[in-house]
Amino acid sequence: MTTSPVCWSPEPQAAVLVSVDAAVFSDLQKMGVGIVVHDHNGVTSSQPISGLALPELAEAWALHREVSLVGDEGFSSAIFMTDCLSLFQRMNSSIFSRSEVGAVVLDIEGMMEPFSSEIVRHVKPAHILARS
Repeated sequence: MTTSPVCWSPEPQAAVLVSVDAAVFSDLQKMGVGIVVHDHNGVTSSQPISGLALPELAEAWALHREVSLVGDEGFSSAIFMTDCLSLFQRMNSSIFSRSEVGAVVLDIEGMMEPFSSEIVRHVKPAHILARS
């Protein structure tokens, strides 16, 4: 059996593919967030953020930051990727949580309303973006 290599293909011009990762460094009392945005030209950018939060809350704030970033850049369509399964499940649930993470998710959902299309995908954990 042969497999063909996976090649990057550009997003439509009005869309972006956004990857986010958060890592918590308890011993340093800090967290890191990495955001990478791929547009139709393959251009990327990253944005580190410092602070401290529990892992799921750190991932939620990372997603919040990336949705805000994409909206500020004027894109109308986006695919958002997170490696946090519980956050992915919250984003795709109709049940509201009164937790701090639930409040961030509610805000994210409101920020996504102007997009003509948006998708939140769960991807295999890597912790590459936030730790670099």
